[in-house]
Amino acid sequence: MSLEQTVQRSSALVADLETVCEDLVEMDPAGSEAEAIELLAVLERSKSALSAVQAKHTAVLEQYRLNKQAAAGVPKDRWGTGLASEVGLARGDSP
Repeated sequence: MSLEQTVQRSSALVADLETVCEDLVEMDPAGSEAEAIELLAVLERSKSALSAVQAKHTAVLEQYRLNKQAAAGVPKDRWGTGLASEVGLARGDSP
């Protein structure tokens, strides 16, 4: 798969994920106990998968940033400065 195809696929997946999130928020409540239990299980698996993807892309971002700073001649002891704050903002985490 070419880089362009990968970028297009990633963009489409992100758009789909945003749509799914919107749909989940507006979803009607479960119709039974069994349905509620199944939904909770699916949501938990989804949350775990999304957490794994988030961790992966946090590491990817870090590597991009370090490579960029190394190429720009930034002193090694300054590499990654501010990255944790940027990641926190992107995640909506409080300091």
